[in-house]
Amino acid sequence: MLSNKTVYGILSINREITKNIAINASYMKFSNDGRVKEHGFNGYVTNDSIGLYYTDRIYQESTDNLTVYLNSKFKTGNVEHQFMVGFDYIMSKTFSTEWWADESTVGGFSLTNPLYVHRDVSKYTPIYDDWSWWEANYTTMGAYAQHLMKWKKLQVLLGLRYDKYEVPLSSWEFKGSDITKPDVQTAVLPRIGLVYNILPTTNVYATFNQGYMPVDPWTNSSPSTGGPFLPMYSQLMEDGFKGEYFKKRLLATVSVYQIQMNNVLVSANDENNPNLLEQRGQETATGFEIEAVGKINKNLQILANYSFNNAIISKSDDETVIGLVKENAPNHISGTWIKYTFTEGSIKGLGLALGHSQVSKRRTFDQYSSGEWLYLPSYTVFNATLYYQVDKFRVAVNLNNITNETYFIGGYNFQRNWTGAPRNFLVSVGYNF
Repeated sequence: MLSNKTVYGILSINREITKNIAINASYMKFSNDGRVKEHGFNGYVTNDSIGLYYTDRIYQESTDNLTVYLNSKFKTGNVEHQFMVGFDYIMSKTFSTEWWADESTVGGFSLTNPLYVHRDVSKYTPIYDDWSWWEANYTTMGAYAQHLMKWKKLQVLLGLRYDKYEVPLSSWEFKGSDITKPDVQTAVLPRIGLVYNILPTTNVYATFNQGYMPVDPWTNSSPSTGGPFLPMYSQLMEDGFKGEYFKKRLLATVSVYQIQMNNVLVSANDENNPNLLEQRGQETATGFEIEAVGKINKNLQILANYSFNNAIISKSDDETVIGLVKENAPNHISGTWIKYTFTEGSIKGLGLALGHSQVSKRRTFDQYSSGEWLYLPSYTVFNATLYYQVDKFRVAVNLNNITNETYFIGGYNFQRNWTGAPRNFLVSVGYNF
C-alpha cells in the first residue's frame, strides 16, 4: 500500500536591468509526505524458495531551492560575447520512521509452488523493539561563471563551477550509525566547448566537461549499505557534428565520446544483504551515437536513433573484473518513432504512429557454476498509436508491446531482475481549451 501527498510552489522573477543585462531569480518549495506498507524479497531460503520481509515506513521530505543568475551581452570588435554568472542553493530535509519484520515471522514464498494468500501483518514481530528512525539532511551551494564568444564561424564556451555539499551531524545520529562529524565536500568543475560552422547546414563541435555527484546521506550512513563512500567524479569528452538538411526539415547528429566515472557505487551482490554496496575505482565508456529527427512534410514525422556503447571496468580493487563489460550496460541500443497524419479528405485528422525500442544483452553480477556469466537477453519492443483529432478534440489508442515480448529492463543477479510490461493498451480522450 502506498499513500503520498506532494505539494510544491515556484516563484520566478525576470528583470532587464539594461538593454544588455538581465537578472533571473527563482525559488521553489517542495514537500512530499507519505506512507509505504509492503512485502519484499529478503534472500533465498532454499534453491526454490525465498524469505520475505515486511516494512511499514512513514516519510517526510522537504526541499528549498534558490537559483539566481545574471546574463549580459556585449561586443568587442567583431567578437560577440554572452557572459553569465550565477548562484544556486538547495536545502533538503528527510525524516523517516520504519517498522521492519523479517522472514522469521513473515515467512517465505515458494517459486515452484507459489501460494497467493492474505498475510495477517498484525501477527508479525518487528526486528527492533520499536520504530527505527533516520534523518537525512543536506545542503548544496554552487557558484558558476560561463563565457560564450562568437567570431565569424567559430564559437568558444568557457565555464567554471564551484560546488559545496554538506551533510550536518544530525543526519548521522540514528540507530546503528557511528559517524561523529559533518560531511563536507567541495569540487571545482571546468567546462570547455567549441563549435565551428563548416557548411551552411552543418556544424562540428567538441566538448570537455567534468562532473561531480556526492553520495546521498542515507546511502552514506546506513549500516545496511556499507558506507561511508567517497563522492563520484566524471569526465566527458565528446566530438561530433550536427546539421539541418532538406530545408531544415531534418536534424541529424553524429557523435563519438568517452566518459570516465570514478568512485562508482555498485551492488556488492550479497545474497544476505541486497542493500550492500561497494565502491569501484573507475568505469570507462566509449562509443558513438546517431540520431535523426524531423518533419519530412506536413504529414510525416520521424525519429530514429542508434548508439554503440562499450562500458568497461577500468580500475578496481578486484583485479579479476578489470576489463569486463560493466553490468547492465548493453553494447547496442536503438529506437524509432514514425508518425503519419492525414491532412486532407474525409479522414483528415486521423493519424498512425509506429516505433520500436531495442536493447542488446547485458551482463549481470552473477555467474553459473560453470563460470559463465548470467546475461539478461536482448529484446525488441514494438509500440503503436492510432489517434484522431478534430479541432480541439483528440482521442487516441496506444498499444504497447504489440508482440507481447517477455523481457528484462534491468537486473543484478539471479534474485533481483525487473521485467518489462506485457502487452497493454491505453485509451485517452482530450480537449484543448
